[in-house]
Amino acid sequence: MTPLELSSHPASPPPTRVALRVGLQRSGPLLTLFWRVDADPAQIAWPAPQPPGPADELWQHTCFEAFIRTDDGSAGYTEFNFSPSGQWACYRFRAEREREPSPPPPTPPSLHFQRLIDGVQMVTQLALPDPATDEDHPGWRVGLNAVVETTDGHLSYWALHHPAPRPDFHHPGGHVLHWPAG
Repeated sequence: MTPLELSSHPASPPPTRVALRVGLQRSGPLLTLFWRVDADPAQIAWPAPQPPGPADELWQHTCFEAFIRTDDGSAGYTEFNFSPSGQWACYRFRAEREREPSPPPPTPPSLHFQRLIDGVQMVTQLALPDPATDEDHPGWRVGLNAVVETTDGHLSYWALHHPAPRPDFHHPGGHVLHWPAG
């Protein structure tokens, strides 16, 4: 598992030194994401712990996100948000920003947040939206993103690839990681 570097969008650079990496590991229908933020922890606004469970508008503060679509050319995708608070969100879209009613995932994601002397790490595990049990499954296209809020309220937007002049994690051009089904 080689960690992938996320970069901040040029329109919203962080006012302090921040580096963000994420690693992926798949075991059957489960995808584990290993998030690592290297920064002065005192400079980042970390959401306060909350009871684990679903919550909306997590992206307004520091959070980690994954956008997952079947790599078959279809427009639908699933968005996951993971907050260091312990809260999470899962949304289903039929096309870019066209949200469907989203029943909770059959298996809620698990989140483990840990402060370190030089940053934080967070491990999230989720059930893939389409577990792909056959060899003919095309795999997935994944967008990995984060929002980092500093203590002065500045938000920076991080991604593997920024395809638009403004931060836009829903843009299919940002879902650049191919994850095979097998």
